[in-house]
Amino acid sequence: MLNADYAGAAMLAAWKKRAKTGWPSVLVEHVESSGVVGGAAEAGALLSGRTFVSLGELPPTTYTSRSCTARSTDLELAESYDRGRCRFDGPIVLDRGVPSAISYG
Repeated sequence: MLNADYAGAAMLAAWKKRAKTGWPSVLVEHVESSGVVGGAAEAGALLSGRTFVSLGELPPTTYTSRSCTARSTDLELAESYDRGRCRFDGPIVLDRGVPSAISYG
């Protein structure tokens, strides 16, 4: 993106500024996962993730999910709602097992 007139660098700087300014209004409202029926989820299990996020003024693009039990993964925009609310869906691969006492959605 960087070229002779630095337009790519200017675009990146503008994007970073929007993201930094808008980040405090981002709220993960609800997270669902499915794919484990009964019992405990083992390391390496593949779940289907669905995340509902309020983005405020930020545009809906790809959302990166990070949790204590899963690797970072990109979730694709599935639906957009009013007032900056969106749903992102995608696969989640567990790094370690999760006890069966935890609800999976």
